[in-house]
Amino acid sequence: MLLDHSEAVALAQAGNGDGFEALVRAFSPFVLALATRYVGARDAPDVAQEIWLAVHRKLWQLEDGAKFVPWLRTLVFYQCLNYRKARARYQAHEVYLAADGWRGICECVATDSLPMDQLMMRQDLRRLLSQLLDGMPGDLGLLLRMHYLQGFSYSELVELTSLPLSTVKWRLHQGRKLLKASLAKLVDVQD
Repeated sequence: MLLDHSEAVALAQAGNGDGFEALVRAFSPFVLALATRYVGARDAPDVAQEIWLAVHRKLWQLEDGAKFVPWLRTLVFYQCLNYRKARARYQAHEVYLAADGWRGICECVATDSLPMDQLMMRQDLRRLLSQLLDGMPGDLGLLLRMHYLQGFSYSELVELTSLPLSTVKWRLHQGRKLLKASLAKLVDVQD
């Protein structure tokens, strides 16, 4: 039975398992691809399962079945954000750098003299920046990671998050300021 996604949403909302199954079949590759971009290939299948559980729990909230795709995209984004935060709480990697190394990182982040993807080339820096990005409040760390490390454009971030462009730009700016402040604190501790 082939259904368009609006019909499948209506059936699933009415408790019909065939409607939900049709959504899962049609959108599983989409969900897995987005999850892979947000959390990496290793964790994406597990996160995708959690996302489908969340879809099942929250589908009743969707008022217009025609808006399922943007709703799903936003749900995937926030489920992945929650996953990254939970994972960050359980990871306890220590990174040791000399004071000059800390200052160099702060200067690079503050002045854009070295792109973040180049900073991420070193394993110790990658671990540190990953911890700092995962520990940021809200979606700041994930937005920074997606924009600066994965190359998402502003328009792609707007589409994925359903946030206005001005909000995306403001959050990226605030995230950079917070990252710089976090790094500066680490420099002070290391001195």
